[in-house]
Amino acid sequence: MEFVKGVRVRQVKTPYGFIIKVGLKIDEISKLTNSQGYVNLDIKKSQKGNFYASLDEYVPPKKDDNNDYNKSFPTDPFPTGE
Repeated sequence: MEFVKGVRVRQVKTPYGFIIKVGLKIDEISKLTNSQGYVNLDIKKSQKGNFYASLDEYVPPKKDDNNDYNKSFPTDPFPTGE
């Protein structure tokens, strides 16, 4: 997990409830873009109750129709029996 510099996260109480406010320092954030031009952040709450942002670097596995996992399931999960 990478903590993100240039992100300010805070909770503000309003008459309508709490709002999470996020401030982004563009110079810092622009360095973190992925191959598609996005910066994916996870906003989390620490044990002390403070909010912070961490970089979401999850990359879904590539779809491979030839792997054993996909072969273990039928192509039609609800066969009609015909």
